[in-house]
Amino acid sequence: MEQLDAVLIWILYEILFFNILVLPLLFYYLWGKYSTTLSLLKKKNFCVYLILITAFCVLDKSSGDYFHYLDIIKDLSDSPTLTTHLEPFYVWLISVTHGNYLLFRIIVWGFSTFSIMLLIKHFFLDYNFTYIFFILYVLLFFSYTRAFLSISIFFLGYSFLIKPYRELKPLSMFCGLALMLIASLFLHKGTIILLVLFPFSFLKISKKFFFLLIFLFPFFVYYIDAFIATLFTNIELVGGNYLLSDKTEVIGSLGTMIFLVFYFVSVLLLLSRIFSLVTLKKSRIAVPVYVERMYTFTIIILYVAFVLSFLSYGHAAVSYRLRNMAFIPLFLIISYFENCKEFGKKRVALALFLIIIADNCYLGYMYYLKSVLGL
Repeated sequence: MEQLDAVLIWILYEILFFNILVLPLLFYYLWGKYSTTLSLLKKKNFCVYLILITAFCVLDKSSGDYFHYLDIIKDLSDSPTLTTHLEPFYVWLISVTHGNYLLFRIIVWGFSTFSIMLLIKHFFLDYNFTYIFFILYVLLFFSYTRAFLSISIFFLGYSFLIKPYRELKPLSMFCGLALMLIASLFLHKGTIILLVLFPFSFLKISKKFFFLLIFLFPFFVYYIDAFIATLFTNIELVGGNYLLSDKTEVIGSLGTMIFLVFYFVSVLLLLSRIFSLVTLKKSRIAVPVYVERMYTFTIIILYVAFVLSFLSYGHAAVSYRLRNMAFIPLFLIISYFENCKEFGKKRVALALFLIIIADNCYLGYMYYLKSVLGL
């Protein structure tokens, strides 16, 4: 009971920490041009925010995964030959860190956050805007899971592939492919889905192609459902049917419903504008090819996640994991167009207001699960 009370107090501190992270940036975005005192993230001190974001991830106890990994590390410390669902890299890292859980999390989430910083730097994005969108749209989905390392490295490699360095183009593309393979095959088995989908990002999503995807949606649902039911009815994947496990959440709860509604309305406010800029060619600027590729990849990921959410077998785990993966390229695209002044200030302000409510509802819901249900 004392341990539960300590966790509940910690989550309250997390809610405070999260808002301290984002509110100064939000004030800077809305009113920074009128005040020099709010210029928080100049190049000389953006690393401070990088450290704070890493600290939030390392210390995040809102999800049960924090204690799940802790139990695994304790078990492996007692029995080094114990079989777990973790990839060999993480088992090796646990042995190298001698079961030091804090050091383990610092390495995993530290490299994850550093990869995101390299992504931002590679696309020459403004740190002020980009960190706002990263913290609000991405942070809570990845602060608890080791998949953050795999996904961030995958998209870093993908960025080298679609936007290689001119002087070292072949080497840049080779390194990009290598990072994508390493992330998918060695760091998290769920990222293999991204490896399968990324070739489709080189397609061009025109208006006709987009409406064709909508038309084909029910056919995809029907035939994929039949195929998966036939293929996986009697199969057990490594790690306890990990990808197809139905990790059911309490979707009916008020807190979760508020979170989902506010979150997706916020995303759609910005995604609808991006659709008009890229697909309908309403942009005042020439949209770079690498931005179009990132946009296409985001649409493909979200589309497949949406299809999977309608399947009757093993849909929940794959769908929400895939949906979360799409938010990394999405926050980069949002940041790019915001840097280009292609969003209206009111649209962005409303989207950010909704997402702040959604994120706080999520953290409040995590507190509720532990305080009332003891989960």
